[in-house]
Amino acid sequence: MQPSPADDADAPAPRIEPAGRGTVVVGHDGPGAADHALRRAGELARRLDDVLVVVRAYSLAGDAPWASSPPRQDPSASEVGAVVTDELRRDVARVLGHHDGAVLLRVEHATAVRALTAVSDGADMLMLGSHGAQAGPRHDDHPGSVSRRCLRDATCPVLLVGPGTDPAPRGPVLPRRRTPDEPSPWTPSRHHLEVLIGAGTLAPSMHNTQPWTFWTAGADLCVGLDGARLLPAEDPGSRAAVLSVGAVVTNLRCQGAAGDLGTDVTWLPPSRNGRTALAAVHLDPGADVDHELATLALSIPLRRTRRRPMSGRPLTASAERDLALAASSEGARLLPVPRGTTREALLELVDEAALLDRVDDPRHLERDSWTGGVRTADGIPERSFGQQDRGRAVIRDFAPGVPSAVRGWAAFEPDAPLYLLGTVRDDEIGWLRAGAALEHLWLVATSRGLAMSFLNQVLERDDLRRRTRALVDDAVWPHMVVRLGYGDPPVATPRRPWQSFLT
Repeated sequence: MQPSPADDADAPAPRIEPAGRGTVVVGHDGPGAADHALRRAGELARRLDDVLVVVRAYSLAGDAPWASSPPRQDPSASEVGAVVTDELRRDVARVLGHHDGAVLLRVEHATAVRALTAVSDGADMLMLGSHGAQAGPRHDDHPGSVSRRCLRDATCPVLLVGPGTDPAPRGPVLPRRRTPDEPSPWTPSRHHLEVLIGAGTLAPSMHNTQPWTFWTAGADLCVGLDGARLLPAEDPGSRAAVLSVGAVVTNLRCQGAAGDLGTDVTWLPPSRNGRTALAAVHLDPGADVDHELATLALSIPLRRTRRRPMSGRPLTASAERDLALAASSEGARLLPVPRGTTREALLELVDEAALLDRVDDPRHLERDSWTGGVRTADGIPERSFGQQDRGRAVIRDFAPGVPSAVRGWAAFEPDAPLYLLGTVRDDEIGWLRAGAALEHLWLVATSRGLAMSFLNQVLERDDLRRRTRALVDDAVWPHMVVRLGYGDPPVATPRRPWQSFLT
């Protein structure tokens, strides 16, 4: 949506009531990209059984974009509002036709940013049309644009939708498969497994090894480790591998919720039929679903590691709050690294880890087998290495000092916000919870246009990890050193076919 030129000159508007939870809010300013956003918002609201709230803002300016014909001189706000409401009603009918769900029209005498952020306060999702070539949770390239300011200020997840794009998760949306005459007990179909495992395996893993196996036990989808894909030199205790299973489980819960499947997670379930899982996700088509998780499913295919410079703009207080809440909801803590001596001490430990890595041949050989070159199924291809830092590294460099025409050099932001993600427990339960928290907060970050990368090499050696722990909070064991900022998502790393994970 674009505000009218005189928006900021309008008199202050009264308080705008938020739509609240159980709603999908979409901005619509006329034909074009907004139509695509409205159509996608209608689909999401129908799937979540939410109320669709369509917002249009207006001003009293004579050249305001809502006007289809020259207005009378000095029209009142109520007269203008009535015209805008009629136009919005016609546009909604034109785009949606018969919408199988509740639709609420909100016409607000306010700036577009104020109307959208106020109405969407507490909503399940705010969707906006993007006029750019790319879509997804990101920043508009034009400073001061409505989309950019909504991504900055909105208190709910924001998704930009461009013409010809589809923000939905990869693969078909899971339908509700249970019917009154369905035989019991219920078990997931092949279609369910394809969609769930396809989403689960988009989770992050160290060097993108994808060290997971899946199998079913009744209505449970179990997740274990593939011993052939572990990293004994760089992850000797398999902490990073176990953590990645927690991330997989978050994706399964989100995708399950998007397909009307309730989920219940058991960490470290008892062995069954001689098989040991790290997690069992019970699927229940008759249980209530978490609408917040269903909304986050939209961000699963957009979640990436950004190893390139980000904008130096600090995170908003609301963004930091939402990320911290996402981590705490999974039993973990996201701790900001204070600027100054604490941050400097952490970066010195990162430098020390990098020096130790350069003379550690077993780690080099193992890493080289999973990174570099052209990769189509797993590992990190060279094109995903990111640029080399001209200054002090704030990313993990997989080929330090090695020239590359593909990568190039760049000046990274000198004061990138750094955080530690940790848990009180330092055992498999703690590692699984940390992984679940990592993916949860990463999906929230993605939905707000934030990008992430990591400096985890400092946590891969026990002595450096203990020293890192002492820097911020010695009651919490750190699992990830997170760099956060604003930036477009990079190209995705490859994934294996979903069937190759199923055993």
